[in-house]
This record gives sequence, C-alpha cells and structure tokens, in this order.
Amino acid sequence: MTAVQPQFSFACPEDATIDRELEFLYYEGQRYHFLDRRTFDRIELGAQELGEAPDFLRPKVVLGACFRSQKLVRVILPIQVSLLVTDVDSVSASGQRQAVLETGLTLTVPQTVSVGDLVVVDTLTRSFAAIA
Repeated sequence: MTAVQPQFSFACPEDATIDRELEFLYYEGQRYHFLDRRTFDRIELGAQELGEAPDFLRPKVVLGACFRSQKLVRVILPIQVSLLVTDVDSVSASGQRQAVLETGLTLTVPQTVSVGDLVVVDTLTRSFAAIA
C-alpha cells in the first residue's frame, strides 16, 4: 500500500524548498507539536509561525514546510481538510446554517449538516466543500 500524497494549496517562494512534511500531533501550552514524516523528529511551532494553519489542524493533518537555509519560512496547508462539527445554529431562510468546527473555525454549511458530522473544508476559500 502506498501513502497518499497531500495536495498543497500554494508553492514555496522561489528561494525556498518544500523538503519536509509535518504531521500535526497535538496542541499544548501555546505550542503546536508536529512529527517530521521523513526524519521522525518532533517539531514545536507557535501560532505566529503557522499563520492561518491552526484553523485547519486536527491530528494527522499533514502540512508542507518551506525552508530557507534550514529556517522555516512558511507552512503550506493541504487544499482540503476534514473537520468535526461541534455546534450548529438554527437553519436560516436560505436553508443554510453556521457551524462551529473543532478548531473554532465558523463557516456556512447546508442545513443537513449536524453536530458530530465530519465536513470537508476548502483551505483556500475557508468554505464548506462536502460532508466527509
């Protein structure tokens, strides 16, 4: 069995390279903990280093990492991630509702989405893509 390669949402700057894939493990004490999938090293990053990535992180999500001279330049999100719905409001007249996801991200979803559902989120547009 071969591993599925994540598809990332944008490329590194020209003078940097994606030479690592970082798998999110957990969040603790203002630090995000990752596993380097090539070296198996554990890496800790702060929210400032991650930009918008924390809105899309759940265990096992894989980020691309751009480095320049061994220094992290940017993390690259997969194009889509699946996240758990933790709360929904009532259905609006348009047939849609607001959902809060496990990361705290809020987005508009169809009325059929309920608490406990996994939804696919487009990381480029920060919008609902499908029910997983």
